[in-house]
Amino acid sequence: MRSRWLFLILFFSLQLGLALGQAGLVQGGGAAAVNQPAPLVPSSVAPDAPVITIEGLCDNGFLTGLMVDSTKPEGAANRTGAMAKPGQQGPSSSAFAQSEKDCKTVITRAQWEKFSDAVQPPGGPQAVVPAPANSRLVKRYSELLLYARKAREIGLDKEPAVQEEVRFATLQVLSGALTRHFRAQADKISDAEVEKIYKEHPEKFEVVELERIYIPKFKQQAPDPILKAAKPDPDAEEAEMKAVAEKIHKEAVAGGDFQKLEDEAYQAAGVQESPSVDLGTVTRAQIPPEYKNAIFDLKEGQISEVEPATNGWHIFRISKKQTLPPERARGIVVAERMSDIVDPFRTSIKADLNPEYFQKSDAH
Repeated sequence: MRSRWLFLILFFSLQLGLALGQAGLVQGGGAAAVNQPAPLVPSSVAPDAPVITIEGLCDNGFLTGLMVDSTKPEGAANRTGAMAKPGQQGPSSSAFAQSEKDCKTVITRAQWEKFSDAVQPPGGPQAVVPAPANSRLVKRYSELLLYARKAREIGLDKEPAVQEEVRFATLQVLSGALTRHFRAQADKISDAEVEKIYKEHPEKFEVVELERIYIPKFKQQAPDPILKAAKPDPDAEEAEMKAVAEKIHKEAVAGGDFQKLEDEAYQAAGVQESPSVDLGTVTRAQIPPEYKNAIFDLKEGQISEVEPATNGWHIFRISKKQTLPPERARGIVVAERMSDIVDPFRTSIKADLNPEYFQKSDAH
């Protein structure tokens, strides 16, 4: 239940990425044997020279990109080259193993570096490892080729659920690429300009230790329809929870314990487990525009007004405020520039939800 009411707006992030190192592989079955040459100095290896040979893997027209030389015995295509239609059984595992054992796929240095540099971009999800030395990535990529080829061979790529997964993964990759593009734009600023901003606008370099009480707008509904005496009135329910928010605000201003007040808010909403009120140390750039002033205009120990959110209300408190030293200024400037780029872009759309549907969904 904790995740149902999490504060999604305050720390909304565009930084979606696809980390190949975290990609799940189907367990079981055999893996392709990889004959990888010993690491070489990159400059001593020609771009078109083979650097990876994967024994036991045929392309059969299913895989493209890093395939430079996929060879198989004559007649093998007749045994494994035809893709099974959706719903049909593909080749047996014994036939698959028999026809694959004499196959190999060769990858050149240029192809491998193009791939490894793409999945390990600077600032991306993984630290960049020199292509010739990254044997772990070689092994994982080889296994991915093997599993992907077999999945396509038996028609799994035609299943609607799989196609949706592929579509979502594509959205993640494109979103991550755009985020890195925005970050590169934000980072184009000289040290002299950073120093000037630090001197002229010290308030930009304030960080606060932030606490927040979140009051849900609607109550958690019982999952069993028999237990529901009547269909709840959303307007009446919202008004009731707004009154709870006002009551909790008064108690907070009077010195009430923030965590106990958060527990009280969630109990009023019918949720037994509540999140921590401690949001840690945050900068202006990490706060959505609609809350920047409400939070950073507060003094230490001061309580904010009841701030509206999409599905509830927030009450903020600053427990500590300080100014970062000059040596940390660049990170703040870049983050603020990033926010200036992303915020107008992100807020250019608005998702309107059917409250009846999503309230019902959240009840389960």
